[in-house]
Amino acid sequence: MAKKALATVDAATSEPGREILVPLAKLYRSPLNVRKQGGADVQELAASILSNGILQNLVVTAETKKGRLTGRYGVVAGGRRLDALSYLLFAKRITSAYAVRCLEVDEDRAVEVSTAENVEREALHPADECAAFQAMIDAGKTIAEVANAFGITTTIVLRRLKLANVAPSLMSLFRSNEITGEQLMALALTDDHAKQEAVWRSASSWQRTPDQLRARLTEDEIDASSSSLARFVGVDAYEAAGGMVRRDIFSDDVNVGYLTDAALLERLAVEKLEAVAAGLEGVAWVHVRPHMDYAEMSAFGHAPTQLRDMTPEEFARHKALQAERETRLADIDSLEAACGEEGFSDDEQTRMEWLEEAVNAAENALDELRESVRVPDPAFSHLVGAVVTLAHDGTVQIRRNLVQPEDRAKIKQSATSNATHDDDSDDGGTTSAGVAPGKGEYSERLYRHLTAHRTAALQLAIATNSNVGLALTAWRLGKAIFDRYDYRSASAPVVHINVTIPQLNKDAPDLHDSPAGKQFDALRERWGSWYESLPGDGDKLLTWALLSADEATLHELIAFCVACSFDDVYPGPDEGQRDVAATVAHALTVDMADWWSPTATTYLAAIPKSKILDAVLEARGAEAVQPLKLLKKDALIAAAEQALAGSRWLPPPLR
Repeated sequence: MAKKALATVDAATSEPGREILVPLAKLYRSPLNVRKQGGADVQELAASILSNGILQNLVVTAETKKGRLTGRYGVVAGGRRLDALSYLLFAKRITSAYAVRCLEVDEDRAVEVSTAENVEREALHPADECAAFQAMIDAGKTIAEVANAFGITTTIVLRRLKLANVAPSLMSLFRSNEITGEQLMALALTDDHAKQEAVWRSASSWQRTPDQLRARLTEDEIDASSSSLARFVGVDAYEAAGGMVRRDIFSDDVNVGYLTDAALLERLAVEKLEAVAAGLEGVAWVHVRPHMDYAEMSAFGHAPTQLRDMTPEEFARHKALQAERETRLADIDSLEAACGEEGFSDDEQTRMEWLEEAVNAAENALDELRESVRVPDPAFSHLVGAVVTLAHDGTVQIRRNLVQPEDRAKIKQSATSNATHDDDSDDGGTTSAGVAPGKGEYSERLYRHLTAHRTAALQLAIATNSNVGLALTAWRLGKAIFDRYDYRSASAPVVHINVTIPQLNKDAPDLHDSPAGKQFDALRERWGSWYESLPGDGDKLLTWALLSADEATLHELIAFCVACSFDDVYPGPDEGQRDVAATVAHALTVDMADWWSPTATTYLAAIPKSKILDAVLEARGAEAVQPLKLLKKDALIAAAEQALAGSRWLPPPLR
């Protein structure tokens, strides 16, 4: 409070250099005050004045009009304190008669004094503030009392006390500006001084970001905000089971915390997943796997499936979801086309993210609907099971129609010996209820692009394997004869094989630059040169084939010609000859990861942001995805291409 020894000013006198008490009502901000901005928030200062009084006097000059003193004083230094007092007056915590301690100076020195006070004043270092709060608590003050004294929340006091408890050596570095406040807050996540110091010392300068320091301090713990297990189990359920959570007092997000008992969390997740697995019907086996990466899932085979009829309600929902998805994809294309070199504005970026979320929601719903109408082939029901696992967002994923690794050979053998699907049949399973599930995950253009690359790889494999070429020729001739020959016809052709060469480059313009495309182009050029070198006139190929062909060359030629006509390009997930292609791929041991990789041009630029993140998550795990989530589309594509390089990850149409 103001000193009682000071007398209230006499309006008739002015004595520069004296300390005086001036009623608040007689003070105003002088135009000679050099500070014109800053100090807008005065609530904390007002609380301090109310608790402790004016600890530093205001500097004022006496106002005169027409050479006579008015009794009012202009504040040339201390304007923020005057604003805080005005705030208290407005809040009716003090009256206009409140006596304010002031130092009167001559008007000629007003600007000099105002400048000196503002320039020379040094703000209290945060470390000193933390130490002061701790000293007040040690002296018996409660946290609430400290908060009230400074007009701040108890959360702010708790945060200052948390920082005050950091290792003295680190606090010393903070005082000398060798550690930032954000770094110190990250280190304060643990109360263990030795661990704080060890983490700081062991980290290189480029590894000392706040996020990296937190990661090092909690490397044996689980981040509740990003862990699929934590989201699935729930932090409340984990704590109810006796688990401990290390919470970050400096975060305003209530979901941020670190679970210290990984074994308990894993057990709770398994128990919850086992309850889901117990409710599955029609499966020969079920595996519960809280964690399932791409490599582990790839070890399982897939059983042949059939499509049951859609109900009218399912069919209507399927059409509505497809329409929603295509509309949003068209909106995305339009927004990207309108984007200039400067990139998206904030509003456009928000719009793009909303559209991508809408596409993702429609795709997920389509996935669920397609899954619900697909049933295993009864012939393999004794081998078919499911894996119950978790998606990265903590939702349950049930992977159905799976065959265990040791049973994959049985499926392959059966598929090879019983491949009886006609290449003109509708393998998508159009039904009386409407249509097969149809397009879903990707656009028609992208499906055709991807399957053109797969066709090129299979063409190359067929062209270099004469046995498979002959087998496919026999198969196609047999289908034409045994399935299509009309015994009632009086004019059946002796031999009738139509050959159509697919134009794969229409669907995949980049095919010539792909490994399979380059090798097949070279093979095509070699056979073209061979054909041109044949002697004779007329149908010299027939002459060669009937009179001088050696068996090996004939077999190779048949394989090449069959390969040229092989076409497995299709516009959606339930169209095309997937069983035929799968059988051929198995017979030739073709792995598309040898011939294709996800790059900006082959895949990433054609899918929404959510699908890019899903690909990185599946291939590299949650840690690789986290830093990509906030990137804009172009930067995300470049980062994802780098992350996926060498992963051998494939999108579903190529698996």
